[in-house]
Amino acid sequence: MAERAAAEMIGEFFAMHLDTLTRRQARHLERAAHQTIAQLLIDASRGTDVAAALRNRLPDLSEMIEADGLALYFDGAWTSLGCAPNLAEVMPLLRHLEDIDRGQVFSNSRLMAVLPEAQDLTARFAGTLVVPLSQRSQNALIFFRREALQTLKWAGDPAKTYESGPHGDRLTPRKSFAIWQETVRGTSAPWSENDLRFAEALRNSVVEVMLMNSEILSEERARAATHQNVLNQELNHRVKNILALIKSLINRHPGDDASLPGFIDSLNGRIQALSAAHDQVVRDGSGGRLGELIGAELGPYLSQDGQIEISGPAVELESRAYSIMALVLHEMATNAAKYGALAHGGHLRVVWTISPAGDCRIAWTETGVTDLVKPTRSGFGSELLGRALPFDLGGTSQLEFRSEGIAAEFTLPARFIRLLDRQEDMSRPTITAAQQAPMASLSGMRVLIVEDQALIAMSLEADLIDNGMQVSGIAGNVAAALRLIDKDAPDLAVLDVNLDHESSLPIAERLLALGIPFVFATGYGSRVNLPEHMRAMPVVEKPYQIAEIMAKLIAAHEGK
Repeated sequence: MAERAAAEMIGEFFAMHLDTLTRRQARHLERAAHQTIAQLLIDASRGTDVAAALRNRLPDLSEMIEADGLALYFDGAWTSLGCAPNLAEVMPLLRHLEDIDRGQVFSNSRLMAVLPEAQDLTARFAGTLVVPLSQRSQNALIFFRREALQTLKWAGDPAKTYESGPHGDRLTPRKSFAIWQETVRGTSAPWSENDLRFAEALRNSVVEVMLMNSEILSEERARAATHQNVLNQELNHRVKNILALIKSLINRHPGDDASLPGFIDSLNGRIQALSAAHDQVVRDGSGGRLGELIGAELGPYLSQDGQIEISGPAVELESRAYSIMALVLHEMATNAAKYGALAHGGHLRVVWTISPAGDCRIAWTETGVTDLVKPTRSGFGSELLGRALPFDLGGTSQLEFRSEGIAAEFTLPARFIRLLDRQEDMSRPTITAAQQAPMASLSGMRVLIVEDQALIAMSLEADLIDNGMQVSGIAGNVAAALRLIDKDAPDLAVLDVNLDHESSLPIAERLLALGIPFVFATGYGSRVNLPEHMRAMPVVEKPYQIAEIMAKLIAAHEGK
């Protein structure tokens, strides 16, 4: 009795110790799993690419659950770790997952029983644990286990046949009780409760992150749609303003003593200045100088002596402030050209100063207008002038409609400006057409025009013919241009860089191969993106003048 009591006590003590060790190991694994999941959530919350976060954390995830291989299938991309199969081998399993509940973890330790047709997969792996990551797709994290041979011991062959004894069909003692062993193949080590619990925790966490990112993306899409709508309105407004400004330039009477050629030259110069101003507005986000911005916006009228006065210290604007002020000044210049001092032969004075607090105050004063009336309706432009500066920069905008003209004052907070040591050079050369280049060297030469805008192509054709050249053909797309080159190669070519939905670079390559000089024409100006071996080619910015085209063609011809 004493020995039995001692044995029972030892057994209970050992069981308690074993249970403690098992619980300690489970807690250690659980803490490690939770830490891995927490790090995954941190990575995923920092961006919208959940797949990238999962791929980066695959080594850590492989330590959560013991397996021979781990793979991630996300949006058609297959990323594996360890002894995992390739995508072609696992496709039968992915198709099988379409028929199961995507809201639960799928586990199996005898894969050949589920996928007898996938011999390439089941020959290498016997068990799999699938963590679904989406309800509507095959995205999943999959753990793989190889075959684990199991030996089962039976008290005799379970498939042994029995014969009737000497007493008939009666139970008779067995003659042998030798142990019979059976080797089980095609089965992996079973997935434990801890494995399934960790897999379910991982699935819930990833799905939660994906839902959160989906909400973020939805909000971003809504903001993007709103921003796009504002941009569309602004684009529509600006295009109309540009057209109205061009119309006002055309309608300005040249004067009784002015000749028609002189008026045309003046008009061309103003349109070129308008193009330069537009380029200044849409420049990159590096910011710029206030004086240059004002000069660019008022460039079309700076050639009129004494009508415009610009003065102020050298001030550099931060990129955001530069963008906002570009919109404000463009609106003010457009209104002055359509309704204010620039439309009625008045005077415009733009002066900016720095206050003791470091703020920049811009005073815009128009005079010489007769009976200016404040508009009764507030349009998009008025809203832009009144709200853009206060809302985006925390500055102020004040407009006063006086009978002799508009008086406005804009204040830029000090944090958006930087006062330069040097003084602003306010001298502005009159913007004129490009100097006429010698044309004799191109007389009689044949030019190919590649342009997808018919009016521009027709105007250029007439100008080239007027300057003694011949036009071999006009093409609006790459295929048509290549056919013209193959049929009748020209001496020179003018290529619009962007042709509707394609580029003229294939045409340029063909011309280079044939040794035919050409000129690029583009509305992107200096921002046009050309291949390295074409960056030395002459480029003319739209809207171009025939003098510029001819000068560039001469440069291309002489440099071939």
